[in-house]
Parts: sequence; structure tokens; C-alpha cells
Amino acid sequence: MNRLTNRVDNLENENQRLNEEHKELKETTFKLKTLNTVFVEEQKKIQESIETKFVVGEDEVKRLSSSMKDVTNRLEHLENKNKLLEDENAGLKTRTFILEVNLGEESVKLDEKYVKLKEKSDRLEEKSVRLERSNMELVQETYRIKQSIASQSVVEGAANVITQVGFTAVLTYSANLGPHQTIIYDKAITHKGDGYDIRHGHFSAPVCGLYLISATVLSSPDAVIRTEIVKENEQLVAMVGRTMDMGSHTVVVFLNEREQVWVRHFNEATSIVRSGKDRYFSSFLGVLLAAS
Repeated sequence: MNRLTNRVDNLENENQRLNEEHKELKETTFKLKTLNTVFVEEQKKIQESIETKFVVGEDEVKRLSSSMKDVTNRLEHLENKNKLLEDENAGLKTRTFILEVNLGEESVKLDEKYVKLKEKSDRLEEKSVRLERSNMELVQETYRIKQSIASQSVVEGAANVITQVGFTAVLTYSANLGPHQTIIYDKAITHKGDGYDIRHGHFSAPVCGLYLISATVLSSPDAVIRTEIVKENEQLVAMVGRTMDMGSHTVVVFLNEREQVWVRHFNEATSIVRSGKDRYFSSFLGVLLAAS
């Protein structure tokens, strides 16, 4: 009986122990379930994060691929442009070399032309000096002639007697001349007797008598100019100048009172008569030798 009693006690103790273990297992199972739920949720979040990052990574890869493609295209464009610039640079170097050669040749030609023009200018200066000397000698000779015939230059009993008639006029500018255009020598250096009109270039004889008339005309470089001294629209003498050359002529002519003499261009195409404000290459003069 005691054995049975002990056995029952042992079984009851064992049952109690098992109940406690069962309880602990239930609690542990609950905890594990709770942990499993938390783990599953965390795993889901991690999965979602990974998927999101993967999507972002794919977008970034696509963006980087697109950027790389753009960079590659730009690089190809720049390489092509660089090649074009190199070709243009080579062309420019060739053209620059040709221009330098041409400029060198032109410079030599200009130097040669300058030397020729300088020589022509020197010859012109010499000729101008000779003409001025000749004009001075002519004026002196005219004065001697006038002195020798002074008795003929006075009209006795006249109310208004003109005893001195003479003028020298020069051109102060270069002028384009058309057919039969009068050369207007616009500056009077000497003007006695009030016979020369600087507005129209005509000399009108204030008294009847014998006059000496002279004119000079300078041509342009590489050009010809033909002019004439006319009396009442009729040619007395003609002049020609070629390539910075001076055409000149002197004539003794009888003029009635108020008859006119002037210098004009030939009846032909346009020509240029040369002169300047500081060098009077072209001139026109007249003087009364004897009144009648």
C-alpha cells in the first residue's frame, strides 16, 4: 500500500512538473511565434528595401548608360569638329603662305612703281623749274619789248588810258575735264588791267593790241591730256601732256577790245588736269605787248 501511495505521489509530482513544462513550452512557443512574426515583417521590409534599391539601381544604371551614350556622342562630335578644324587650319596655313608670297610680289612691284613715280616726279620738278625760269625770262623779255614800244602804249587824248595789262593765274586743284570744258585757273598771282576772270577762266582784252598768251597743263600718271588755247572759240595752239608730263605753249596774238582768250579741253573723253594748293603745276598768263 505504501508503495502505491508513493507511486501515486511520484506520478502526481511528475504530472505537475510536466504541466509546468507544458506551460513553459506554450509560453516559449508564443514568444517564438511573436519573434517569427517580427522576423517575417523585418524580412518583408528588408525585401521591399532591396527591391526598391534594385529598382533605383536599375534606373541609375539606365541613366548612367544614357549619360555614357551622350558623352560618347559628344566625344565623337568633338573629334569630328577637331578634325574639321585641323583641315581648316591646314587650309588657312596654305592660304596664308600664298598671301605672303603674293604680298611679297606686290610689295616688290609697288617698290618698283614707287621708284618710277619718284623718277617721274623728279623729272617733273626739273621741268617745272625750267618752265618757271623760261616764264621769268619771257616776262623779262616782254618787259624789254614793252619798254622799247612804250610810246605806242599810250593813247593821247583818251579819257581813260590803260597802260599796263597782264595776268598770271594758276590752278590750285586737280580737275576732271569733259569735252570742250574750260580750265578755270582759280588763283590770280598777277592781275593788271582787270582782264582775267577767275570765275570763268576767260581773259578779255581791256584794250585793243598785241598780246602774249601762254599756258601750261599737267597730265595724270599713265594718262594723256590734250588741251588748246582758243580765241573766241577758235583754236590758236594745242598742247599735249603724257604720264605726269607738262604740255605748254606760248603765242603772240592780236586782240580787239573785249575779245576773249581761254584754255579748254579737247572735244574728247574725260581727262584730269593735275595741280595742287601748294604746287601750282598748271598756269595761264597773258600780257599786253603793245596797244593800238
